[in-house]
Amino acid sequence: MKDNVAREEMVKEKIFEGEDLLPCPFCGNREIYYEKYITPVGMRYRVICGKCCAGMDTGTAQNRYTVRELWNTRTTDKDGG
Repeated sequence: MKDNVAREEMVKEKIFEGEDLLPCPFCGNREIYYEKYITPVGMRYRVICGKCCAGMDTGTAQNRYTVRELWNTRTTDKDGG
């Protein structure tokens, strides 16, 4: 297990293409980026806020479009706001 964590840490790649990502729902930061990393079963993607480090990582997203859809999904309150 320890080797897998070390391997994951070594192969991270930040991809700054945040213009298709909504601002962070927690801090409002617009510097949001994709991060590509390797797992024992292949490459995966997650989304990370560059300010507060909030993120979306399913552990199964094999492309950035999957995590983009999840990150960009927002809930609304009863009044629609």
